[in-house]
Amino acid sequence: MPMERPTMPMPSQTILLVENDHEVRQDIARTLQIENYATLQATDGKEALLLLERFSPDLILSALDMPNMDGLQFYKEIRRNPQWVTIPFIGLAEATSRDKVRTGQELGIEDFVTKPVPSDDLIRTIHGRLLRAAELKTALVDTAYLETVHAIANAIESRDRYTRGHIDRVTTYARWLAEALQWSPDHLRILEFGARLHDIGKVKVPDQILNKPGPLNDEEWELMKMHPVVGAKILDKINHLQPAIPYVLHHHERWDGNGYPHG
Repeated sequence: MPMERPTMPMPSQTILLVENDHEVRQDIARTLQIENYATLQATDGKEALLLLERFSPDLILSALDMPNMDGLQFYKEIRRNPQWVTIPFIGLAEATSRDKVRTGQELGIEDFVTKPVPSDDLIRTIHGRLLRAAELKTALVDTAYLETVHAIANAIESRDRYTRGHIDRVTTYARWLAEALQWSPDHLRILEFGARLHDIGKVKVPDQILNKPGPLNDEEWELMKMHPVVGAKILDKINHLQPAIPYVLHHHERWDGNGYPHG
């Protein structure tokens, strides 16, 4: 019976390594591969730009002193392209390249390592830069989510003339209570999603019921009481909003058991 071929773990992140010195480039590439990074390699900025046309690395590690196109000019070209501008960049500097490092800092390069680079220092710098990039990406995604939630909440509230400003008040009071209880930032974020979307199920309530000037009849009231269930079903189809479902589903429950939908 033939033996199964062993499976190798797939590298999770790719680094574009730009260095004209072959031995230095190979030494760094081996260090990166030991840490399970995939590498793309180029000998100068021009070659690196051609690779960027075909691949999307997670980080660029580039020498500053190179022929044809040096690291500083390469960095400028990257920042001119909206598709590449967010790729983290680390400069590889010679010990004598203080002027270039200073210029790089003025251009916006935040991280540098000095050749010859100790492996531990290199990996520590790369890990730190990738972590900051991931945190920034998460913050931007959260901001986009919250802006979307704001837009949805405003659209819901605009249909109900009796609850103008209600969503902002509920969100503010909920945050005050949660902050007094010292909730974590992650829980506060989910709470805000839930507070702003707690009435999203009202999209299924007809305008003539939502804005009826007098009391609702029994049939209309039963339809109105379904909006938490409808809202929960809507959020269940949106992965990043699923943690907010309990706030939407249970916001009309009461301690005495007379709330809805479950009492």
